[in-house]
Amino acid sequence: MPLVVLFGLQVGIFAYMISRKALRSKAVTASGGISAGSMIMCCLHHLFEALPMLGLAGISLALAGFQETFLLIGNISALIGTFWMLKTMQKEKLYSEDSFWSQMMFLDWKTFTYTFTFFGVTGIVFLLTRIVGGLI
Repeated sequence: MPLVVLFGLQVGIFAYMISRKALRSKAVTASGGISAGSMIMCCLHHLFEALPMLGLAGISLALAGFQETFLLIGNISALIGTFWMLKTMQKEKLYSEDSFWSQMMFLDWKTFTYTFTFFGVTGIVFLLTRIVGGLI
C-alpha cells in the first residue's frame, strides 16, 4: 500500500511542476529522472513474476524468499524520489503562496533529502548484502 501512495504522490508532484511550466528547468528534469529511477527500484519485486516466463524459475524461487526485502527497498527508494522532488520544488520555488504545497515548504527539504538519501542508500546496501549473503 505505501508504494501506491508514494507513486501517486510522485505523479502528483511531477504533474504540478509541469503545470507550473517548470519542465524547462534542468533541476526539474533531473528530479523527474531520480523519481523514475526510484520507481524502477520500487517495482523490482515484480521481477519474481517474470523470471519463470524467461525460463529462470530456479532463480525466481531462490529470490522469492527475499520479496519483502525488495518491497522495503522499493519503499525506501520511492521515499528518496519523493523527497528529491519536494527539494526541487522548494529550490525552484515551484509553488504559489496560497497553494497546498506552500504549507509543506516550511521544512528544509534540502537537508532532509540529503540526510534521508544517505541513510536510505546505506540501508539499501545493507539489505542487498543480506540478499547476496542469503543466496550464497
